[in-house]
Amino acid sequence: MNERMGRAAEVSRTPARRKFQGYKPEKPKVVRMQDVREDRKLAALVEAYKAIDFGTLSIMPVAEFLESVEKLNEGYAAIFTDLWEMRLDYGPGQVEKLSVLAPELQKITRIDKIKWAGKTKEGELLGLFFSALINLGGKESYRLYAGEIQMDGLGYRSEKNIEIFGDVRHYLGARLRGGSVVLQGNCRSTVGQGMTAGEIHVNGTVFDDKGKPAKSVYERISPPVGGKIFHNGKLVFDK
Repeated sequence: MNERMGRAAEVSRTPARRKFQGYKPEKPKVVRMQDVREDRKLAALVEAYKAIDFGTLSIMPVAEFLESVEKLNEGYAAIFTDLWEMRLDYGPGQVEKLSVLAPELQKITRIDKIKWAGKTKEGELLGLFFSALINLGGKESYRLYAGEIQMDGLGYRSEKNIEIFGDVRHYLGARLRGGSVVLQGNCRSTVGQGMTAGEIHVNGTVFDDKGKPAKSVYERISPPVGGKIFHNGKLVFDK
């Protein structure tokens, strides 16, 4: 795992130069699995997703894997390394389409049925998969549609500009190192855990674990140490 984590640290450090401007509510274009064969690069991403052995990561109990942002790196590093070794060729368009296909992808691998400590979770590894995919991508700006799957860890270790439409769950922009993460939707109160630079914009409601509006967008455990966080346009963290 040390080798994997070392390679994960090789994510591009190119600083982001553009920020997403404004917010226009919009719905994703319909993408179906039968459309994949018409886009060779998108088809390659689907095959890459199917090739990653997510099941081996399910051995880790939830208390060890998701209790703090520090524990995310092991799962992320494994996924990052698998994708890095595949040497895939894709662009923001393919990543966006893949995010629309996320519910169909889960039907293929049944990640939504993987259980930690006897509890069924959705989206933990899928969010890390998209984060690794974006970090390995050759462009600066990406767009994702969260849809019905509330993913965790989107924007993890990123230096890119990412705009997300829809609700997500925990660790939005965790360990962000630059660029920006703009969420047009709701999330949990673990925003920017361990981030060191960049900006996070949450345009929606931040909930605590009890499903009530949170008093803070981030928790004291593994709090952000740098960068800026905005909640509905208001600067709530600046360091």
